[in-house]
Amino acid sequence: MPGKVQVVQIAAGSNHTILRTADVPSFVPGFGRGSGTVATWIGASGDTTFIHSQARVYSSGIILDCQIVANNETVLLFPNEVGKDYMVIRRKCNTFYQYSLGAGGLYTNWCLEPKYDLLWAFNAAEMRIKSISACLPRSQEAKSSDANMEALAKEISFLRAPEFMIPMVGEISLPIRQLALNLLSTAYVATMLESRRPSEQKVDYFAHEAKAPNIGGASAGRGFSSGYHRIDRFEGYGGGWGYSAHSVEAIQFRTSQDIRLFGIGLFGGRGEYIAKLKLYRLCAPDYEEQSVELLSESDEMLYECAAHEKAQLLFPRPVSIKANLWHVICTQVNGPSSDCGASGQSNVVGEDGVRFFFRNSRMSNNGTDISVGQIPEFLYLSEASNTQSPDFDAKNKATDASHDCISCAISSQYLLTISSTTIESLFRLVDWSLQKAVVEVDSSREDAAWMRERFMIIVILALRFLKFYICSLYLPRRRSERLEKSEPSSAVAEQMVQFASIVSSIFEIANEQQLSDDSSARVILLEEAVHCVIQCSHVLYPSSAVFLDQLAFLMSTPNRDWSLVALLGALLNHEYVLLLFI
Repeated sequence: MPGKVQVVQIAAGSNHTILRTADVPSFVPGFGRGSGTVATWIGASGDTTFIHSQARVYSSGIILDCQIVANNETVLLFPNEVGKDYMVIRRKCNTFYQYSLGAGGLYTNWCLEPKYDLLWAFNAAEMRIKSISACLPRSQEAKSSDANMEALAKEISFLRAPEFMIPMVGEISLPIRQLALNLLSTAYVATMLESRRPSEQKVDYFAHEAKAPNIGGASAGRGFSSGYHRIDRFEGYGGGWGYSAHSVEAIQFRTSQDIRLFGIGLFGGRGEYIAKLKLYRLCAPDYEEQSVELLSESDEMLYECAAHEKAQLLFPRPVSIKANLWHVICTQVNGPSSDCGASGQSNVVGEDGVRFFFRNSRMSNNGTDISVGQIPEFLYLSEASNTQSPDFDAKNKATDASHDCISCAISSQYLLTISSTTIESLFRLVDWSLQKAVVEVDSSREDAAWMRERFMIIVILALRFLKFYICSLYLPRRRSERLEKSEPSSAVAEQMVQFASIVSSIFEIANEQQLSDDSSARVILLEEAVHCVIQCSHVLYPSSAVFLDQLAFLMSTPNRDWSLVALLGALLNHEYVLLLFI
């Protein structure tokens, strides 16, 4: 063999030996940089040779000509060549995916939305702009088993437009009208979701979480939300992490403010694990690990979580951590190899401004340190905040308004409570937004169409709220016979007359051609008004005599198209339709 050959790996079988060299004396057919496939590992067993190779997805020429868009989590490559799939690289997870675009992708420019989790696409050939969101499709089994949620998804489908997206960035500024629209649409979706939950599940969210079954105090994923903050000291994931009978994972930390430590997050992802937590404080005068004080210790806890997720393990009670004092958190994990963190940070700032500092611990004998390993997550609450720690034993549980626990501040009692004041407020909202959309918007403004569309959406959401509340207060005859339900107050009954007047005014505006422009929002508004009449027909037209009077009036009135459509649709919902026309 020539002397200049550099051998990088040797493997031997029963009757043959394999040498993997850098690049000489010659390439094996099918391997080498010219063929797009490079051997990265070789092995041999008996008379069999094993080769692990890496195949090149894109050539350098394609890379130079492709479109590349990226943010701090994702890199997307769109090759300008027919038949080439585009690639999505998840930087923190060290994974990539390929998807087919077809010929349409050749004429498209791409851009990631900085405020929202959206990918924008502009097709120059069709002059069309569209948005793509990270929404996973449900399986056919899930769709067939939950028809109720499928109906809800169809009902709120128009709210999936980019205008209703909630920003993913923590610190962001939005116009006050956009914030109000987001709040109204979120309240509507939350109300609809709550109304479709089984009655036995409509309990206070805190009580539901407090009684949720845990395995030895462990909670997997993001399901356990109790008002504490979380910080992650890793920016990515490593390959894997193994454990022995005596392995210990440990890391030192200190904080810039006094906190209460609830627990930590641990990696799993490949089966069931058993872990035990210990928390020490370094003592004076040296503040070294030779002199430590045990602050808290947990029992052994069984946990399991999905790949690239973390299980939250809690101490028996929150532990007070004093600012600027070094502590050691350590754990013994037993189980199969797990995920691990990579690209660790020496200090991390939480969302509430608390800064965590980290340094290596001598107690760690399995490799966990600042850069890699276990113990990725800390669960805490700042002592400086006025928010009290969750007390699962207290009867009166205070709500926390942090972003992790915002849903805990809204319960069935508030979402599904209906009063005359609520209905009156919705009436005023409909009147105001309809007046703004039809009369007050200056057509000469550049954003006139945009403003009209926003006001139309407000009218639609208010009408849907009213439809839901009215159908909840006044059940259809078939359901009311089965359920014992008290009659609404006289004030609410009087508001039903006002509701009929509001719907009629929408039809009058439409019949006068003020809503006849080609606008999808306006078409949806008119369809929504018709649907309101149909769903609330047992309230608006309680008897066949009322039906007949209204039908006679509309048949003799010009420009009554939309009102007549609504009335005929309502007739289909009643058993006495045939008797009316006999």
